[in-house]
Amino acid sequence: MSLKNNLHQYEQTDILLKILKQITIPILIIDEKIDVLFASTGVYTVFNAKSKENIVHAILRSPQLMKVIRHFFSDEIKERTTVEHDFHFSKSISATIEKIKYNNVSYLQIIFQDKSQLQKAQKQQRDFVSYASHELRTP
Repeated sequence: MSLKNNLHQYEQTDILLKILKQITIPILIIDEKIDVLFASTGVYTVFNAKSKENIVHAILRSPQLMKVIRHFFSDEIKERTTVEHDFHFSKSISATIEKIKYNNVSYLQIIFQDKSQLQKAQKQQRDFVSYASHELRTP
């Protein structure tokens, strides 16, 4: 391959990474050592993180998530799995995990979803229904 082709391929990879980082959906790709290979801007938002180390620290503090990650890498889990967890910063987050294989190397793709706002809205709905039914029953 010529130097010109290598430079073109490098520029395309660089552009692709810049585009991927702008994705607002919280997507994380890790390897077997729990090294972050890719984190979209959405991951930083969900975890209120300033660095990849902050994200790894949050994941390591979740025993449920770490257990599922270990099971994926040991091939005990083979299909997409979702884990619910209340992280230490008062957010309820679900993590959907799926294994990706490339050149016989396993990686995990983790898509996070902040459930805190949904739970807050559901609580407000329950409170409203409770209040309205109480008012309707009382003369």
